[in-house]
Amino acid sequence: MSHKGLYLFALFFSRFGRGNAYKESLVHFLTTEVRSGHCVLTGQRYSTASEQCLKYLHKQRRYPRTDDEGARRLVAWALECLPSLLDQSSETEALVRSAQCMKFIFRAGSPSAVESMAKAAIEGYLSRCMKFVAN
Repeated sequence: MSHKGLYLFALFFSRFGRGNAYKESLVHFLTTEVRSGHCVLTGQRYSTASEQCLKYLHKQRRYPRTDDEGARRLVAWALECLPSLLDQSSETEALVRSAQCMKFIFRAGSPSAVESMAKAAIEGYLSRCMKFVAN
C-alpha cells in the first residue's frame, strides 16, 4: 500500500465518519482467506504496510508539511495504525531497518498518546526481532 492509499483511507474514515466499525469489518474481511482470497493480509503484507507507514512518517518528520491539513491527518492516522500493523507483522530485516531509522522528534512539550503508543509499538517490534537487531 502506498502513501496515496493510506491517504485515501484516512480521508474516507475522517470525512465520512465510518470510524472503527468499518475498519473492524474491513480487517475481518481481509484477514479471512476464504473471504478475501489472494488479497488476504498475511504477516508479510502487514510487514510491507508497516514499512511503508514508517517510511512515510520518517519523510514527514524530515520534511513536515504543516500547511497541509490532509498531510497532518495522514500522519495522525499512520501513527494510530502503526501499533496494529506492527503487532501483526512478520519479522523481516527490511522492517527492522525501517523501524530502527524512525526517530520520534516530538513537538515542544510531551508527546501525544498516539505518538507514545507508536513509539512503544516500534520498541516492542524491535525487541521481538532481536535476531535481526543484533546484526
